[in-house]
Amino acid sequence: MPRIFFIFAMLLAIVPSASAQQSLEQSKRSSPSINVPISDTLTGTFYNDDIGLRLHVDLGKERLIVPGMAFLGPVFAYMDGRIYGSWMLVKKEVKNGKAILRFTNEIGSDSQDVELTQTADGNYFYRTLGGNNVKKVVGRRLVKIADSMPMKRRALDQ
Repeated sequence: MPRIFFIFAMLLAIVPSASAQQSLEQSKRSSPSINVPISDTLTGTFYNDDIGLRLHVDLGKERLIVPGMAFLGPVFAYMDGRIYGSWMLVKKEVKNGKAILRFTNEIGSDSQDVELTQTADGNYFYRTLGGNNVKKVVGRRLVKIADSMPMKRRALDQ
C-alpha cells in the first residue's frame, strides 16, 4: 500500500510541472523579444488600430496639450482614442530599457501603470501592470481593453 501511495504522489508531482513547462514555453513564444532599450527622450505617437488606443509621448520635454484640457498646461504624455476619456501621464520612469508610465483619467478616479517596451522588429509592446482600468464603450457598456497589445510608432504631430 505505501508503494502505491508513493507512485501516486510522484505522478501528481510530475503532471503539474509538465503543464507549467508547456505554459512557460507558450508565454515565451507569445511575448515580444526586446531588442533596443528605450531612452529617457522617447517621443512619438504609439497606436493600436484594432483597440483604438493612442499614446502620445514626449518624455524629453513637457510640451503635449491634452485635447479639450489646455487649462492643465503641457504634459509629457497622454492616452486617448476609442477609449473612455483621456488619460494624462502623472509619473514616468525608464528602467531596464522599459518605460513605466503611470496614467490617470481626467477626473482622477482611476489610474493605470503601463509598461512600454521596444520589440526586435522596431515596434513597441504595451502591457498593463497591476490590472487594467482603461475601458472603452462597446454598445451601451464599458468594457476593459486588452491587458497587452502590440503598438506601432509614428512621429509626433508637430
